Amino acid sequence: MFVLLAGDIALIVGQDGVIQNVAVGANMADPSASAWVGRHWADTVTGDTRRKIELLMQEVDSATVTRRREVNHSSSDGSGIPVSYAALRLGKEGPVIAVGRDLRTVAAIQQQMLKAQQEIERSYWTLRRDQDQRRELEQVASDAVLLVGGPGLRVTKYNDSAGLVLLQADGTLCAQMLGLVTQVMQSGKAVEVRARLKSKGPESPLLDLFVTPFLGRDPGSQAKHVLVRARHVGRPEGVHADARTVITDTQGRILMASDALAAMCADPDAAGLFGKSLSAVLDNAQGALSGLLATALRDGMAHLPSAIVGGRSAPAYEVEVSATLIVEGDKERIGFSLKVRAADNAGTWAGALESIVAGRQTLAERLHEVQNLTERRVITDTLRSTGANMESSANLLGISVEDLTQRLERLGLDHARYIAH
Repeated sequence: MFVLLAGDIALIVGQDGVIQNVAVGANMADPSASAWVGRHWADTVTGDTRRKIELLMQEVDSATVTRRREVNHSSSDGSGIPVSYAALRLGKEGPVIAVGRDLRTVAAIQQQMLKAQQEIERSYWTLRRDQDQRRELEQVASDAVLLVGGPGLRVTKYNDSAGLVLLQADGTLCAQMLGLVTQVMQSGKAVEVRARLKSKGPESPLLDLFVTPFLGRDPGSQAKHVLVRARHVGRPEGVHADARTVITDTQGRILMASDALAAMCADPDAAGLFGKSLSAVLDNAQGALSGLLATALRDGMAHLPSAIVGGRSAPAYEVEVSATLIVEGDKERIGFSLKVRAADNAGTWAGALESIVAGRQTLAERLHEVQNLTERRVITDTLRSTGANMESSANLLGISVEDLTQRLERLGLDHARYIAH
């Protein structure tokens, strides 16, 4: 009756520490408990909790009533029974009654809580990792990047964002930026600052500027260069959420990719691309992306006005590709940004050609369309390569400027669209 009221198990222990009797409640029915009678109490528990039994017996001698201590009994199935005991001596030299509570239910609840906490932590860190990766991939598409080199600190390469954010109207750096570049060039150490460029006026956005010395990987080049990366502070996330971006290591293996780029690879899960070669999953064996990777490592930046890419089982896309070197301490990565070019002729060039070949026109009609499509493609590529310089484009095409002008009018093309910065 005492056991049922006070706990799940009660032991009568003699002054010598030997168990004289055991009473077990319904909640703690275990065949092994009856075998404890005649054994020393400390011998019925696991080795790591034996000391607690010895302390209980010492405490009951000095204080009559003890505080609770948790021990582990060996069970018949070998799993162990956690019990919390408090002891009381009956009379001055009488036996000790130890009343215990079975902690298996509490332990099970604690284990479930621990698992739930671990799952919450895993979910949190997975969410943080995904957010960080999305942020990095968006930055590949939005960061302003330029390369400065030579004795005159001349801007040798830059992307569209850098032309708007970092350069003055004449295409040069302002005094503020020149000071930072000179500092890095002389010290050989990277600089990270947050500033507003005075040359852009009072409404200039707040920028995080990362200015890094860069020698490149061309063994024949000894000229120092500086790579400048600028990032808007406080720009809301998701501005470039649909950007087709990917970050690789220096060998071209994918470290992270946006969902939009994964769709171009016919891979529904961007995480499934991790560790794969970017060229193998997207380049259609043309070698364009491999060439850009090598150029970015050598020069810090690389740009390809037009390339046909797409996974083996995915549609082909005509894209403009930019690659930039991302330097973080001694770690180097390459960020690729792919912009699907608006088709000059409904769909990509490859898609349009496939549509013509698969059409129902006569052979003469199909050949005429292919001729127009090819002419359009060659002219637009030439204009992009020359920055829409009409004279240079005409020379490359082997025609006169007048002839080129007439062809542009006939094809409905505006050469100003292809003017480079």
